[in-house]
Amino acid sequence: MRRILILLTTSIVTIVLLMGAYFYLAESHPYRPHEQLFPQQELAERIRLRLTLGAVRRADWAIDLLAIRYDDLEAAGADTEIRAAISAFHHALDEALLRIAAAPEDEQQRLFSRLNDLLFLTQEYLQELAPAHADLDLNKLLLDRVDELLALENLTELQELVESELEVASLLNFQGVPFLDEVEHDFFPLVGEHAGLECNDCHQESDYAGTPAECSSCHVPPEDHFPGACNDCHTIMGPSWAPEQFDHRTVTECAACHTQDAPEEHFPGDCATCHVD
Repeated sequence: MRRILILLTTSIVTIVLLMGAYFYLAESHPYRPHEQLFPQQELAERIRLRLTLGAVRRADWAIDLLAIRYDDLEAAGADTEIRAAISAFHHALDEALLRIAAAPEDEQQRLFSRLNDLLFLTQEYLQELAPAHADLDLNKLLLDRVDELLALENLTELQELVESELEVASLLNFQGVPFLDEVEHDFFPLVGEHAGLECNDCHQESDYAGTPAECSSCHVPPEDHFPGACNDCHTIMGPSWAPEQFDHRTVTECAACHTQDAPEEHFPGDCATCHVD
């Protein structure tokens, strides 16, 4: 009983600490987009946004987040920092547009005005940034997008633009874009035989969450293949997926794999009579 109470208490304390950490990240925004813990902060911000009650308050919060991403962009120095800040600004802009479009009509004009004020600042900064960073394609992409939004004359055009972007996103595959080297991919290491993969080799139709990681989702075994799991024999370090490892302790039929290894006129008895692992 005491052990259960200790376990329960530990679990509750852990949950409270995690909730406190996420609340701190969502409210204080201590990390910039190029920093290692920014993905956790961005997740906390999204959770905070979804827990906000009311479409108007969610839209205002989304614009507040966009303003914070603008501050991140202004604070960026090196090219890698600018790339990360621009990418994060794109994501925050997507969210702000969706939240404004979902807000009641009598509030949309005020929200649209808030967004426009922020876009004017962004346009001016990107125009100043462009000459010194002409090689940053993402900079031009964001500037073009900001110019397009500022050219909208009314809320109807904004609604049409948002609906158009949603339709395109649902029908087309996204093209591969540069992403940061520090993006975590430890759950599916892109090394060895997987080192040459492109994003859209695995992520199709803009799907990321839930992408299968099983070998069989990409690799089709030949006929009469050994029935065990792929990683019983193969590793991503190859070369060329050649069998590299196997735990033989539970195997009694060598011929299940090694029939082709036997030379002509080989002794017909069991392999283990002469050979050892």
